[in-house]
Amino acid sequence: MGIFSTAGLFLAVLLCNGILLQSCLGSGSIPAITCIEQERQALLKFKRSLTDTTRRLSSWTGEDCCNWKGIQCDGNTSHVLKLDLVSLDPFFAATIEANEVNPSLLELKYLEHLDLSGNNFHDIPITIFLGSMTSLRILDLSIYSFAGEFPKFIENLTALRVLNLSFNDLNSSFPLYLENLKSLEHLNLGCNSFTGNLPDWLRQFKRLKYLDLSRNSFSHPIPDLFVKLQLLKYLHLSWNSFSGSIPQSLGTLSALEVLRIYVNQLNGTIPISLGQLSSLKILDIHNNQLTGTIPVSLGQLSSLKILDIHDNQLTGTIPVSLGQLSSLKILEIHDNQLTGTIPSCLGSGSIPAITGIEQERQALLKFKRSLTDTTRRLSSWTGEDCCNWKGIQCDGNTSHVLKLDLANEFPFDWEKKIEANEVNPSLLELKYLEHLDLSGNNFHDIPIPIFLGSMTSLRYLNLSNSNFSGRVPHHLGNVSNLMVLDLNCLYTRSLTIDDFTWVSRLSSLQYLDSSGMNLSRALNLNVMLNMLPSLTELRLSSCELYSSLLVSHFYLNSTASNIRKLDLSWNSFAGEFPKFIENLTALRVLELSANDLNSSFPLYLENLTALRVLDLSFNDLNSSFPLYLENLKSLEHLNLGYNSFTDVGLLRLLLTQCTLKSLDMTSNQFKGQMSRSYGNLSGCTMYNLEMLILHSNSISGNLPDWLGQFNRLKYLDLSGNSFSLPIPDLFVKLQLLKYLDLSHNSFSGFIPQSLGTLSALEFVVMVKDKVLLAIALGVARLKNYIDQFGG
Repeated sequence: MGIFSTAGLFLAVLLCNGILLQSCLGSGSIPAITCIEQERQALLKFKRSLTDTTRRLSSWTGEDCCNWKGIQCDGNTSHVLKLDLVSLDPFFAATIEANEVNPSLLELKYLEHLDLSGNNFHDIPITIFLGSMTSLRILDLSIYSFAGEFPKFIENLTALRVLNLSFNDLNSSFPLYLENLKSLEHLNLGCNSFTGNLPDWLRQFKRLKYLDLSRNSFSHPIPDLFVKLQLLKYLHLSWNSFSGSIPQSLGTLSALEVLRIYVNQLNGTIPISLGQLSSLKILDIHNNQLTGTIPVSLGQLSSLKILDIHDNQLTGTIPVSLGQLSSLKILEIHDNQLTGTIPSCLGSGSIPAITGIEQERQALLKFKRSLTDTTRRLSSWTGEDCCNWKGIQCDGNTSHVLKLDLANEFPFDWEKKIEANEVNPSLLELKYLEHLDLSGNNFHDIPIPIFLGSMTSLRYLNLSNSNFSGRVPHHLGNVSNLMVLDLNCLYTRSLTIDDFTWVSRLSSLQYLDSSGMNLSRALNLNVMLNMLPSLTELRLSSCELYSSLLVSHFYLNSTASNIRKLDLSWNSFAGEFPKFIENLTALRVLELSANDLNSSFPLYLENLTALRVLDLSFNDLNSSFPLYLENLKSLEHLNLGYNSFTDVGLLRLLLTQCTLKSLDMTSNQFKGQMSRSYGNLSGCTMYNLEMLILHSNSISGNLPDWLGQFNRLKYLDLSGNSFSLPIPDLFVKLQLLKYLDLSHNSFSGFIPQSLGTLSALEFVVMVKDKVLLAIALGVARLKNYIDQFGG
């Protein structure tokens, strides 16, 4: 990291002649907060539309609305940010009443928090105009306020973090209009009349921490979508009509603290995987139709305070492992078909932990002796209980070893690699092994052992970048349960596949990575796209593939339409785009960087409407920019760097592609100005752009004011262009900006005062290369430092 490795705020400023730092940068006094008159009048008009017998609005008098109860203003701008009229006792008539939500609220253009919960709006529909309040981050309209169908306008509120519509009388199937709200952290639709099933796109809500869909009429099986919701802490699906089994993927939610799915029609067994929820405090799945035994693995839930599984059809005995639940306060297991006696130690915490099977422990020790471990990653492999060894995971009921993970997190660091001259066949004793990861280690150019083809319980096999060499054995085709096969050898380029026929037997395979292999002479390449019905991700980076090879091999059938991620980067495709891609209509990620493509954009890209990531960097594309890319409404990341585009009009994409998060146009041949008129093109209510790189082009003129619209921008690199004139004072809106590079341009005038407001800023490169200052100082002290050293 060099000079930027010191803790604290690091600011590098390159200053050229003609640039002066204004004395007020970061040092000005803050004016007192006063109410903006237009917004005060809007609040008064809203007040007049309400009947307030609670006198909660009695403070709404005088000139300064920022001091009114329930109102909060911005400390700098005085704009109203928060309107909170929550009823403190909605069930005992302590409510404000109204027959409308007055549209005067539209004057509060900067409102981020609106809470009208617990008041009485007499079951009116949720007001449509709220869909125009796109600054909202928190919206709470809960508790006996509204009725009718779920409002479509909610889809416009893409900045929402919290949405609470619980305890109303809203109806419809699951609200499809929520799909756009990918920033949601808290979603509560409980106690309404929603019907149907849960949509698969819920898995996209990766920021979600709280989800309450209880007391509705949802039905069908609960979809297995929770593996992506790794931040989820609270999940409440009770009092619905869900059928089928409890999804196994719930066991992957390591942050989950509360799981409530009681009073449904769930059947099947309690998933063993729930025993992995180390943070779980409440598990309530009572009043279903669950069968089988109580999993031993539940005894591992050391944080559990409430376990309620009563009123099911559970059989067998109460596992003694529940005695390990030292935090348990409430245990409800009545109204089942359990037999035997209640363990005397239940609740005492004195039950021994699950121990591994001795035969498998000895197999692991024999495997360990065949390795050279200078990293000491295997130092925990001592003692009787192999289930507690690092990298080992056992079945909670049977104690069989399910997972062996020796992945090296630092594959570039040779000192952190485990080394061996063989893969010891003692692994064959692990007959129930499902997950084997040896990636990033050093096996000294030995072939991949044939005996791995006999480990038919494997679902996950990762041998990537571990210095195996030679032909991949066809025997791996016998491992028919494989879902993930990673043979990436980009670091060593030492593996090859001569014929892909054996791969066709892996009908469950979802992920295949053969990057780094020389596949120029491989037979039956078409198997990967045509004969793997479950395959969703295929990575063939740097495989020496070329256009005519694909023409002869990649003829497609309907199976190929399942591919969602395709990486063909760093190959030798020349001329036109590979034609077979047009049939991959489910594609979300397409990587074709570092080839030799030089044709125009193919029309078929317009039909790949699910695309989220498109990387065409390091080619020789020089055509005019296809306007149809503006129709790819799901596109989030676009990289066209290191090509030969010349049309600066391409930048209109910034203002028409509302979902775009990153755009990289490094080192093209853009000339001319970034027109100010583009600011009128947008139909976007909110921009998601976080990274914009236009480094090393020939864009001239001044910076357009519309750059200030991208208020989520974190990384902005406009260096190496021909921008001139003073730098406009537009940065006050870019409060999330961390990196700013405006160097190697021709700016003049003052450094904008608004830079002093950017509290998140970590790195700034301002103009040309006269003086380099690397300082751990706040922005307020920057002027004195520059003056002292002759900026």
